[in-house]
Amino acid sequence: MARIQLFSDDGLEELERTVDPGTTSSVFSNLRPDTIYTMIVVSDDAVVSSDTRKTNLLDGISATMVTSDSVQLTWNVVGTATSYEISFISQDTTTAELNTSISAGQSMALVQNLQPQTLYTFSIVAVIGTTRNNVGSVTTATENANESPVLSNCPNDTAAVLPDTSSFVSVTWTPPTATDDDGTPTVSSTHQQGSLFEYGLTYVTYTAVDTEALTANCSFTVNVTDTTLPVINNCPGTVPALLIPGDSLVEVLWTVPTEGDNSGFVTLMSTHSPGAAFPLGDTPVTYTAVDAAGNTMACIFNVSVTPARSVLFAINLEVQETLSPPSQEERFLLEQGIDALWSDAVNK
Repeated sequence: MARIQLFSDDGLEELERTVDPGTTSSVFSNLRPDTIYTMIVVSDDAVVSSDTRKTNLLDGISATMVTSDSVQLTWNVVGTATSYEISFISQDTTTAELNTSISAGQSMALVQNLQPQTLYTFSIVAVIGTTRNNVGSVTTATENANESPVLSNCPNDTAAVLPDTSSFVSVTWTPPTATDDDGTPTVSSTHQQGSLFEYGLTYVTYTAVDTEALTANCSFTVNVTDTTLPVINNCPGTVPALLIPGDSLVEVLWTVPTEGDNSGFVTLMSTHSPGAAFPLGDTPVTYTAVDAAGNTMACIFNVSVTPARSVLFAINLEVQETLSPPSQEERFLLEQGIDALWSDAVNK
């Protein structure tokens, strides 16, 4: 008796059969397509012949969709098949799977959990009762594992100064560039270069998204400063007032000045408010405008309180000034006359 041994080159298959003496041929079936096999004929423990051949590549199967970790297979339906078996092996023989059963009537299967950038050979066998017929085989490589996109040349933090006459300033920069291992990613940003920025610190973010929805972000700041002083309009001059005899304070009114600033953010503060009570003499009143950057502007004027020589004089003078302000001479004569009337009234 002679023994025929058959070994696949990848070491996954080892077949052996015994034949009668004088036999010159033997057929091994259900071998994997596109695979190298070595056949050895042994008689009386001696090798009498050997041969190495490669099975044909069948074309009844195709890889219709390939990703980094999966391959979708389609094949020609065998009408009498009761099921199908899918087997695959990687070129480096580190990954192999046999006899994955697929129900009859199907002509498509998705093989998953594969290694990226690896060459695989897939084979399909139609099971018809106790017979197994090759449908076909296909060799294809999985794609590279998709990686997140990359944003290069992200702009540095940028500074700008607010102009004297505007609440905004246009800021420009060179946008970053986006690349990906799978096409060109879509890039969006919170602000476009050349946009208008107001006073303060603003974060600008670019986002790149690839076809697998993987993202990359790039951020920098635009810092807009303000060196322009605020303004105070209609600052009052000296505000006069008369103190009636017997009183220690007099309430004084004036028109509040208005403030402004190029940043649009300004606060007006004062040491006194209209209607405040003032003593005899000169009291400085200060208005201070402060913008968001801390720049300040001051408006200073005096409230000048002088004594009235009599109650009647003070009252009459206020009436006269309301109707028609008296001249200095008229004021003097009026004061003297009121004083005389007041003296006569006291002495009687």
